[in-house]
Amino acid sequence: MQSDGYAACENYVRKHNNVVLIACWAHALCKFRDAEGEESPYSQWMQQHIGQLYAWERRSDKFTKPKAQTRKRLRQKYSLPQAHRIKQKLDALSADFSVHGEKFNQAIKYAINRWSALLECLKHGHTRLDTNELKTAFDPLRLVKRTGCLADILRLAKKVLSFTPSWPIAETAIPALWLTTRVANRVGSSGYGSHRRNH
Repeated sequence: MQSDGYAACENYVRKHNNVVLIACWAHALCKFRDAEGEESPYSQWMQQHIGQLYAWERRSDKFTKPKAQTRKRLRQKYSLPQAHRIKQKLDALSADFSVHGEKFNQAIKYAINRWSALLECLKHGHTRLDTNELKTAFDPLRLVKRTGCLADILRLAKKVLSFTPSWPIAETAIPALWLTTRVANRVGSSGYGSHRRNH
């Protein structure tokens, strides 16, 4: 199961021994990007080195051979050693009390606390570095804006539960409670809940 730090997903993994948690590299990258004004040299270093992981991902996508096998091979050769360099830097910065900046320290903490899940992502060939592809396809607010009907979004949410991409982002087991709760909250706050389409 791939998550950007959502607590419900982490709780789900803890209760299911057969599910492995994979973290989102894009969120780790964004944390350092947001903190660039506080510790610019270190933030840029992190962005460059995480960005290199994405560069190798784009390279693997260009191969015509089975992409999962190619991606796993390239990750073993390039991405995993790069990730270990990133972890060494994270540990050094975490222990350096001269490093200041609330956002920067939060970025370090976010990456360290999810390190095993971030690293797990690079051990396979069928996974992606982040959740962006699935979020783009199934963002609840976008679907509500498109249909204007809560009943429609709940029907579409069922499709998300059975959605099977080329790489299993959550072994097709995204918790239904998360979907329905998030949709209900977002619809209520955005005013779309009172809109009804004419059939």
